Amino acid sequence: MAGRQPDYSTDSKALVFPAGSVAGYGHIQSLGLAGVPVAALNPDVCDNFRSRYLCERHIVPDPTTDHEAFVQWLVEYARHQAHKPVLFMGEDVYAYIVHLYQDELSPWCLYPYIPLDKLDRFFSKQPMFECASQAGLPLPRTLMDPAEDDLAAWDTFPAIIKPLVPRFTFRGKKLLDTTKFPQLFGGKAIWVHDRDELLAAAQNVSKADIAYLVQEYLPGPNDYFCVIKYVCDEDFEIRSVFTGRKIRQQPADFGTCAVGSSEYVPEVHELSARFCKAAGWIGGGGAEFKWSDRDGRWLFIEHNPRLDFWVGMCALKGVNLPLQQYLLSTGQELTDVRQKDGGRVWIDVLGDRAGLKWRQARPEWRNSLREIVRPYLYFNEAVFNWKDPVPGARRLARPLIGKLRRVLFPTKSAGLAGRFGKNSGQ
Repeated sequence: MAGRQPDYSTDSKALVFPAGSVAGYGHIQSLGLAGVPVAALNPDVCDNFRSRYLCERHIVPDPTTDHEAFVQWLVEYARHQAHKPVLFMGEDVYAYIVHLYQDELSPWCLYPYIPLDKLDRFFSKQPMFECASQAGLPLPRTLMDPAEDDLAAWDTFPAIIKPLVPRFTFRGKKLLDTTKFPQLFGGKAIWVHDRDELLAAAQNVSKADIAYLVQEYLPGPNDYFCVIKYVCDEDFEIRSVFTGRKIRQQPADFGTCAVGSSEYVPEVHELSARFCKAAGWIGGGGAEFKWSDRDGRWLFIEHNPRLDFWVGMCALKGVNLPLQQYLLSTGQELTDVRQKDGGRVWIDVLGDRAGLKWRQARPEWRNSLREIVRPYLYFNEAVFNWKDPVPGARRLARPLIGKLRRVLFPTKSAGLAGRFGKNSGQ
């Protein structure tokens, strides 16, 4: 917004956590470009603390080890501000904590808090799918938390097993674990190809005390995935929307986008609007759909109850979703914005590098050289940009510095890479 004064109030600071992630940088850049004062919060020093868009940098308690201390830090910080700060949480577990502690936080911090009696429908797939079904969204064939008889009757293969709540387990206000499922089973989902594999995998997941679902596997390349990001107003209407297609994700089977393109998909927009209206969603969020050749339509996969790392691409394509959430939280008028399709693709270079390495060991997922190179002919990197080069340059340089250190100083633990500091959330 350099060169002119924004036509909205920017009195409140934006607090972005975790600042050290790709999602954190997407929020920092989007809000900074809009002229919003941004304070970066992270459990330790990170590359994104070097962003020119920041007015403050703070090391804060890690919510995954002491979420009550994190909440108390936010309250104490907000007590000393002239205006209530606006919270931006870049991952599910942190968003859940903010909602869970809304009684303590809401007098001091602005956020589109979800009423506690509606919280599960946005974080657990069972009530989420019930809402989607009531809204008339097409769904993959799914069994929620199935009994043994249900498993014995399942006849659609290949299939996948996924946790109902993917990234954490809470009991009341006590956080029991994070990323338990991928730590135990090596990824976001377990493939099963016949009934014996299904029963064995289900037994292992049950022994780990994880509630789960069984779902048909929808075949297709990564560009069969469509993601949508939006901000809903207090009438549950989508005011600003961005849709994009995955070109590559990491890992390729059940992963996170590493290469994405901007493409408006009206059907996905319409289906998401129906879900948000039926579920009563307010604030920044998104959903994922996958194309089914069998059904000839997009099937609902999940709703994400926060904005994520795609927000950087959204802003580049003219849809500044963190700004829209800021306006919503501060009681200002939202705007209807249309994205720019095509043009530069979005690439998380480090994520794509890891994804290509994963594919190389699995012939069925390998890309041709042309497929690998083509997105790089015209792209924006997830963190690096010439207007704010330091965070991205440091992030991209770290693997190179690490390799150089191992070659030149094989017996030293610090060496050249130590100059670049510790980084979190990458």
